[in-house]
Amino acid sequence: MKWECDKATDRNADVWILNEVDWGVKRTQYREVIRELGETLNMNWAFGVEFLEVDSKQLGTDAFDDGEEQDSRQNLLEEFKVDKDRLRALHGNAVLSRYPIRSARLVPFTIGYDWFKESKIRPLEKGKRKAAILIGEDLAREVRRGQRTTLFVDLDIPEAPGGRLTIASTHLENRAKPKIRRRQLKELLSQVHDISHPVIVAGDLNTTGSDSTPTSVENMLYKRYGSVDFWTTTGVQWATGVGLIYTGAKTVRKLSGIQYQIDPTSANIPGASPNLERGLFSDLEDFRFADGKAFDFRGVPGHTSNGRTGTLGDSNERGSKGFTPSFETELIWKKVRIAKFKLDWIFVKGDLKHPREENAPYVFAPHFARTMSDLNNCLPEPISDHSPMTVDLPFREPKTAAPNANKSGSTPTVQ
Repeated sequence: MKWECDKATDRNADVWILNEVDWGVKRTQYREVIRELGETLNMNWAFGVEFLEVDSKQLGTDAFDDGEEQDSRQNLLEEFKVDKDRLRALHGNAVLSRYPIRSARLVPFTIGYDWFKESKIRPLEKGKRKAAILIGEDLAREVRRGQRTTLFVDLDIPEAPGGRLTIASTHLENRAKPKIRRRQLKELLSQVHDISHPVIVAGDLNTTGSDSTPTSVENMLYKRYGSVDFWTTTGVQWATGVGLIYTGAKTVRKLSGIQYQIDPTSANIPGASPNLERGLFSDLEDFRFADGKAFDFRGVPGHTSNGRTGTLGDSNERGSKGFTPSFETELIWKKVRIAKFKLDWIFVKGDLKHPREENAPYVFAPHFARTMSDLNNCLPEPISDHSPMTVDLPFREPKTAAPNANKSGSTPTVQ
């Protein structure tokens, strides 16, 4: 049952962590989004620019002279006309806080994708992007200057352990192989290693398991013939003589609910059930801060919003299979209509030395995580293509494990 919008909102949120925030871009009516949110909610804010949008369509400089008919060309010119007095073309990450902001810094990743190369898409890549629409993957051209970054924001919170909280609002690369996202995460972790107070890492990690690097003949051949998955699959087919059945079953599995789409923390079994994002979550679980503390990987029923258990269930809502998806897209492929992904994550460092130690303290540990699909879809148009998420972080040891029980002593964090 769909909630009413006023019932689905969380009016007590103290910290918001946002990705893909525009400032002076036509698609969001040139609004200074984060400033307007800060003023409306009476919150402090920090904004870090990832990209300057320089695609000719975004800037209103595209001549549309690729053979369009005159009427079509004129319509396109009108549709993409921009107000140059209001255009700022900025896009990035942001944090809103009811608590004072002590400091903020923006740290670009040293590895990723050069988005300015989008202005010179190769013929094979153009074909791939047209085909990608059929399976729900939008790979339209986006010409940008800049790169993926993490916005680090330090908050003064007297009630929190150590009196301070560090937020890392991050956005990992989608035009990349999973191993690149893993390297980006390691760069982020190196930035927070020496922090002795609580830390929240949150954002869109693009954990689709896919390789969306631009296509060339070399890349195309490598993706097929250079992958462990290809050779494992081929070996199974050759050795067992059931290749056709195996391939068909694998295709059905991919189209009808790929396990790693909604649970990229699951095991990586090359050939049978590949999950190339698994290493990223292993790195997070194995990571230790300089003070010996770890990220909270617990999923204890009494601390989850729906009573489900499992890895990261306290900080990211789990569903009947894997996690509740934070991103959904339509498919136009053999009557399969919806693809669901868990792309957005909240990771918390509280007072925990082992990621899964159930008897360890729950002060500033994640509780009652929710993915608010109802809130996202309660208006005629969705608020975003990603659903908001919340998690509660109690300032004191909880006396009860009932959802929403320690509300006055918690910090709900919204992404």
